[in-house]
Amino acid sequence: MSTLPANKVQDSHTRAQTAGGAGELTRVTVNLTPRAVRALEKSTEITGHSTTDVINRATQLYSYLEQVNSDGGRIFIRDEGRDDMSELRLI
Repeated sequence: MSTLPANKVQDSHTRAQTAGGAGELTRVTVNLTPRAVRALEKSTEITGHSTTDVINRATQLYSYLEQVNSDGGRIFIRDEGRDDMSELRLI
């Protein structure tokens, strides 16, 4: 995974057809904090998914959680082996 200095943000988007022709891919460049890089690496190790897949899934999950939150919904999580639930709050 390569990193760019913060002042070298790239705005260009490149579109390419997927192998199956079912949709388009958009190439973006992002600058991640060291903490985000560690989380991304940990996620790829845990799941075995590619960096691209992890970022795609994370973005979709974040969008869903924000939509639930903006609609006034609440999100709860329960740790394995526990009966109580904790509310997940997005800040």
